[in-house]
Amino acid sequence: MTKILAFSASTRRDALNRKLIHVAVDATRAAGGHVTLIDLAD
Repeated sequence: MTKILAFSASTRRDALNRKLIHVAVDATRAAGGHVTLIDLAD
């Protein structure tokens, strides 16, 4: 199984990098990968 750590350092909710991370996380999970997402905005 593929394991990925996704890290979003932006604290802005509408940051482009944050949106891109979420797209990548969704695609990885849809493909059967395991993703741990760390988001400083949470």
